Amino acid sequence: MAHEITLSKASRQADQLSALLTAMSTAVSELEVTDMSTLITLALDLAGGPACWLLEEQYQREANHA
Repeated sequence: MAHEITLSKASRQADQLSALLTAMSTAVSELEVTDMSTLITLALDLAGGPACWLLEEQYQREANHA
């Protein structure tokens, strides 16, 4: 099974997610509910790529060692 995204893209998305969550945590009291909802949706979108990449990588490594 080939990865749908590259390691570089997964790394970039993970870094963006970290920056987004850090910004959200410092500004949580200043954000409107609709803005927070939008940012949470963005965070979920950013988390998907790296999570899938890691799961695929783990599967491939386990298959190679089986």
